[in-house]
Amino acid sequence: MTLWDSRDAPVLRNLVDHPPEHGVLETNFRSDQPRRGLPALREVEFYRAVEILGDAGYVAWSGSEGEGGGGRYYFDFQVTGEGKRVMGLWPRLDALASPEELAAVLEALAKRAPTEERSALEGSADLTRRTVPGLLRSALSGALGALVRSQIGL
Repeated sequence: MTLWDSRDAPVLRNLVDHPPEHGVLETNFRSDQPRRGLPALREVEFYRAVEILGDAGYVAWSGSEGEGGGGRYYFDFQVTGEGKRVMGLWPRLDALASPEELAAVLEALAKRAPTEERSALEGSADLTRRTVPGLLRSALSGALGALVRSQIGL
């Protein structure tokens, strides 16, 4: 079992499922006590995982502050889009194979969007379905034509 499987992924999952209240995450890098919500991990392991997850870009914060007893506070703490993607919660847009898949993602976002953004996302999904296939065919046709012309010396 890797460190990712035993420590970092469970911490990231916990942070996704239970975001810190008011965006302030508290931990202690000197404590061997079990971490609340993650009894299999000690507080010092939780701290190390947070730092590693931050270095990887899976979590972010605007600033941190320490106290003499090893306490550490992270302000404006959040799981990033990349962190949510690695947990399987956000789509990998580079892996979308068709305009239909992109339109489905836009529709799913519209369902969760604030009212003022919902219609724009729904319109984008509709536009993607109607225009992207033709644009892709046109771009592919143009690129293939240019490749053929360059290969035969035209």
